[in-house]
Amino acid sequence: MRTPLVFLLVVVLAACAPKSRVSYEGVSVAYEAAGEQLTAEERLKKTLARQERTHGGEHLEVALTLYDLGLLAWDAWDIPRAEVFLRRSLTIRERALGGTHPDVASSQEMLGRVCLARREYDLADTLLRRSLDIRERVFGTSHSTVGDSLDALALLAAAQDDFKDAEALAQRALSIQQASVESDDEHVVGPLKTLGVIARGQGMFCEAEELYRRALAIEEHALRPSEVRLASLLNRLAFVLELQDRPAEAIILERRALSIRERVFGHTGWPVAESLAALSNLHERLGQFADAEAAHQRALAIYQQRQGAAHADVGWSLDLG
Repeated sequence: MRTPLVFLLVVVLAACAPKSRVSYEGVSVAYEAAGEQLTAEERLKKTLARQERTHGGEHLEVALTLYDLGLLAWDAWDIPRAEVFLRRSLTIRERALGGTHPDVASSQEMLGRVCLARREYDLADTLLRRSLDIRERVFGTSHSTVGDSLDALALLAAAQDDFKDAEALAQRALSIQQASVESDDEHVVGPLKTLGVIARGQGMFCEAEELYRRALAIEEHALRPSEVRLASLLNRLAFVLELQDRPAEAIILERRALSIRERVFGHTGWPVAESLAALSNLHERLGQFADAEAAHQRALAIYQQRQGAAHADVGWSLDLG
């Protein structure tokens, strides 16, 4: 096993994990119109430039587009760029809306997840609890967005090996999402995936597998499935199967994940490198050494090409995506 690359791209400290509610309409439209992450970003940047020319740099429409750009960077695991976009979006929203608006809470939650990916736990805790407080005061304690904040706090607890608190928070988030009339399938998938990460972190691989399979089934049958989220779930499930000494099953799922990620991010994105590194391990486990080496070399090339941008954060953020 090639430890340095595998450690960076695959072996995640059981700790931290996804995606928040990241399906703002602007991101969905950009993905649908573009078909790939790079073009989606270009479309949003053109929108941003037009908005800044028309409204100036402090307009709420500018803040929304910056937020959407932050979500795209998050999807691609470019943590530094995600932070830049999200911080600017939050600043504009706080100035325009005050500190208690739901849009401010959305920016705080996503920025909190970025801080979690950077292992800046105190700052992540502050942002996520502010987000939760706003949402509970505006919407009550049973709203789907409250579930989102609780899910993020569960990840923060898990990142610090507080699995008891993490599970309680994630279970509360799941209950809210299952009962909330505002929730859709995406919001149920998040807490299920988080509970899978928590189970995996405690060595409960069979339980983690069941949770990932539940989340995967929901995602595959959703009216508007997210390819980014689907690939992430396939990768997580494959990893749990590998941990149970089932590489032949795992490699089928990981190939699906790679195919999706190459379609969405192109052939040189960080998520593609993760799947390639995972496939390298699986081929090696199956005695397919030439295939293992080929996948390893492709993953290594992506790492070397991109290491100047976000490599310090990638290993920690894999479960966040």
